Amino acid sequence: MRAETSGGRSPGARLVRGAAPATLPDGRGGAACFAAAAGGVVYSLGRGVAGTPGTGPAGQRRDSGSNPPGRAGRVRKTRLVLPGLIVAVVVALDLVTKSWALRTLSGGRSIDALGGLLPLNLTFNRGAAFGLTIGDDPRWFFIPVTIAAVAFLVLMIWQARPGEGGRTVAAALVLGGALGNLYDRVRWDTGVVDFIGPVDLGFMYWPIFNVADSAITCGAVLLAGSFLAEDLRSRRRAGDTGGDEPEPVDPVREV
Repeated sequence: MRAETSGGRSPGARLVRGAAPATLPDGRGGAACFAAAAGGVVYSLGRGVAGTPGTGPAGQRRDSGSNPPGRAGRVRKTRLVLPGLIVAVVVALDLVTKSWALRTLSGGRSIDALGGLLPLNLTFNRGAAFGLTIGDDPRWFFIPVTIAAVAFLVLMIWQARPGEGGRTVAAALVLGGALGNLYDRVRWDTGVVDFIGPVDLGFMYWPIFNVADSAITCGAVLLAGSFLAEDLRSRRRAGDTGGDEPEPVDPVREV
């Protein structure tokens, strides 16, 4: 979600317009490949994490008395299917809607959706949330930061334990949104395409945002709730043991 400086037609937002699709190609072909690759990366990690049949993640031999050879690998790869699909869907939906906005809302055009409750206005944001900017070309700050965040989220999904489905879904939402906005920053220096809003809440105008921002926000809220729930369970378990050394906490049962 991003806010631009006031000075346009809507309070709380300055709409940066006029970028026609001929000047800023929407890159629909590349967007489709990028979305497919994003989901594939998450799923394909399962093959590297699982290791070869009969071995552990680092190639160490498993105890033959535990799971059958290859079973852990198959289970892990199955768990990666859902987050992989979520990432692919979020990235595809974000890039498709941005492409539509570039074609439809360029030249200062505006659409009042849902009876005016949800205005659609094209704007470009070169900063971060709420108009935060760093330097003359901030994308060279935000690109490496986003890549680092993407790597962390992929690792979180990669190392997810059984029972952490809710946390994995949340991380996949954030990852998909981060990749969608990263694509904009990499392909040009105009900024991230925003087009939903500003939304009049009565007491303020909600900043203009896009599908990727929505996914990031929803995922971040779910992640925060997941960590909070885990902390509460850990405290409750510690209280049940009378203050002694707490036993290892079972994975969070969210899904």
